[in-house]
Amino acid sequence: MRTLMVFSLGMILIGAQAVAAPLDMGEYISIPNADLATMSLVAATNGGTVSNVTNVVGENLVTLDYDLNAYGSSGFQQIQFGWDFGTLPSSYYDLSDFDELRLSFHNDDTERLLVNLYMNTGWTDPSWSHPDVYAQNTWTWLEPGEVTILTLDFGNAQLWGDGHSGDFGAVPRLDYVSALGISFGANDELIDTWGGNETGTLGLDTVPEPATLLLLGGVTAAGAVWRRRRRRACA
Repeated sequence: MRTLMVFSLGMILIGAQAVAAPLDMGEYISIPNADLATMSLVAATNGGTVSNVTNVVGENLVTLDYDLNAYGSSGFQQIQFGWDFGTLPSSYYDLSDFDELRLSFHNDDTERLLVNLYMNTGWTDPSWSHPDVYAQNTWTWLEPGEVTILTLDFGNAQLWGDGHSGDFGAVPRLDYVSALGISFGANDELIDTWGGNETGTLGLDTVPEPATLLLLGGVTAAGAVWRRRRRRACA
């Protein structure tokens, strides 16, 4: 059971992206838009919801409508959107060859929003008793109309669980990823300024955008993933 944490190309495809395979850009990986569109609501404070998840191919963007359901609430209101234990595609189970995850966020609303990247490692099979660790980058303000790229650094992420309580360090057990996604939300002071409007639209996009990928050249066979290994220091 995942717990909601609340805190204050190498591959080129022509025409379409393959589903359920991380996009390897050598120094980092990203999540193709076709995969982002298969994510769903994982958890939310105060009954928040996500709807109308759409892969807008012509705009190279995945959009989702959200409702933080903040009426009468206090504190930080948050939604987690992604793949949970049991829904994470198998091609994302082992990310031990990579250094970073990057994703582009687009705030299509008129109010600022806090956004984050997260993952869980361990407990891919409960019988193995692997400690569950929650990792995230740090909360980042996304202003109205702003587009920003977030990076989850596997070598220096904020960690909880298995002896961690918000300290920064290397994400353990990257060969046993069990959940992956985004978090977004706002605190009660900001929600109060919305005048009761806690709904909006958030856009997500792979890094770089699909249109940029075509400029890099190259073709892969259907379903194939070229994964350049992380550079390792020579002895």
